[in-house]
Amino acid sequence: MQVYQANHTDLQLLILLFNGYRIFYKQPSDIERAKQFLSERLLRKDSIIFMALSEKGNEIGPIDSS
Repeated sequence: MQVYQANHTDLQLLILLFNGYRIFYKQPSDIERAKQFLSERLLRKDSIIFMALSEKGNEIGPIDSS
């Protein structure tokens, strides 16, 4: 497994993963709100988000260390 700190180049994938997280917890899907939230976190450095990739390079998901 490879783990690295996510940045704006990972934003599109983070949006989909975060939106899926919201849906899992019975929240409505809102791609635009997820984009705004994650963009602000990365820009302001409010959170450090790590991405995990499988050995084959497939995304496993984000890891928020804030």
